[in-house]
Amino acid sequence: MSLATARRGSARALMYAFLVALAAAALTPLCTLILASLKKDMELIKAGGFALPRAVQWGNYLMAWQRGHMGAYFLSTTVVTVSVVVLGIALAVSCAYAIVTLRVPFAKFWTFFFLVGIIVPESSVIIPSYFNLRFLGLYDSYWALILPQTAMSIAFGAFFLQPAFKDIPRDLIDCASLDGCGKFTTLFRILLPMLQPAIAVLAIFFFLATWNDFLFASILVSKDYLRTLPFALLNFQNRYTANAPLIAASAMISAIPAIALYLVFFRKVVQGIAVGALKE
Repeated sequence: MSLATARRGSARALMYAFLVALAAAALTPLCTLILASLKKDMELIKAGGFALPRAVQWGNYLMAWQRGHMGAYFLSTTVVTVSVVVLGIALAVSCAYAIVTLRVPFAKFWTFFFLVGIIVPESSVIIPSYFNLRFLGLYDSYWALILPQTAMSIAFGAFFLQPAFKDIPRDLIDCASLDGCGKFTTLFRILLPMLQPAIAVLAIFFFLATWNDFLFASILVSKDYLRTLPFALLNFQNRYTANAPLIAASAMISAIPAIALYLVFFRKVVQGIAVGALKE
């Protein structure tokens, strides 16, 4: 074995060890949460979070669902999240298409404008959003949660999709135009199928950001049935502070949709990341 081969083998081993350590650091909290949600309260106190449960307590999930009124919060979160994802993707694709492909006037200004929208923190727009929604009569409604989060999603989405649009050969778009395709036909029939990996990654980003959002739900709505799961978890924790398994079960109920979505679109996410990494 040559010295160069030995060095490559050592480097690969170190890389795998580093990746295993990162995976363990990422999965340990989730595994601990799952184990805690399947134990009795006293068993969790005595055995700790890493020990396997003596008897699996699936009833913790049913109890957390019923006592925490998770059904109503789950429905509200689903309505808001799906609306933000659909509207955010549609508007972000439209903006990126207009800037890159249609080459609207002041394209560089709009790109900078969206970049500023990414930089501005969420906490700085919550008070203006509150007064604007009160003025429009939309406070304490689903729109109070959907519109501000959609607006903040557009800035990131339009900036995120621009490299994907730029990577599409201009000759392909010109050929479509010569064949009689209009702007909308070119977008829906030709460009969108090629952008599926990037759109899938963006949809997951939007889903996670909206599903886990706490700030907007705590300020822009006051009716309990409009609250989302993060706010429900806070209330549940305040009511059942001494029952850690119930809190863990409620947290898992909130996390399951995000985990399931990632597993379903795992290949699309990896494909989108790999395509972006291989661009020159």
